[in-house]
Amino acid sequence: MRPQRRKFELALVDIRRCLVDPPVEDRVDALPWAAYQIGRFVKVLASDPDRTRALIDTVRAVRESPGPGSTVAETDLMKALSSIAYWCADEMAEGSPPDAEQRHEVLRELSTYATECLGFRRSRDSFGGRRRSIAFEILARASPHVEVPEAIQVARSIVQSGSGNDFHGAIQFLLERFQDRDEVPDDDLVEALLGVAERARTHSIAVGALNLLVETGAISDWEALSRIDEWKERNLPQR
Repeated sequence: MRPQRRKFELALVDIRRCLVDPPVEDRVDALPWAAYQIGRFVKVLASDPDRTRALIDTVRAVRESPGPGSTVAETDLMKALSSIAYWCADEMAEGSPPDAEQRHEVLRELSTYATECLGFRRSRDSFGGRRRSIAFEILARASPHVEVPEAIQVARSIVQSGSGNDFHGAIQFLLERFQDRDEVPDDDLVEALLGVAERARTHSIAVGALNLLVETGAISDWEALSRIDEWKERNLPQR
């Protein structure tokens, strides 16, 4: 059994060591194990901007070093970043904690990296859609406290296309942002989402588009149900 590390910095060193000069046969196990250890520090990192920046730099290094174990490791590390955003936002939702300034800074750092992930592309990237989905999860949690105009434009583009395995993450991000600000989608977005619901190839995308419109008050439950029935008639085999 591998020994438990007590210090955050040592956990980062373990990850970096796997990236710099690992025996190939060991990296597939060693890198995910080292990344998994970061989960023990998320509550502390929620009020520590410097350590959060160090973690983000390490996550970026894993992202840019594809190889054995990288996808599993990046998954755990992205989930850790999302958990940090959760603990930041949860504490701030209760009022103004003494370390509110530090938490704001952590959320800004997380939002910057999440937005960077939305624009990251490489060929044969099996984790691309999942990465962007978790990035939207981070942005949704940070959105009440941090402005993210670039992410909003990316999310709108994704939901208007009505495709991709990051569609639901983008929908959830926009929904939480609209609800937090008590806003409704503009006419262009409403029309685009109605079009997505009509031509969607999958039931979940049609429902996701309509659900955003219902939850923000842009259309009624009755209209959404009617449109879903029409979608089923067009796309599902009739008995």
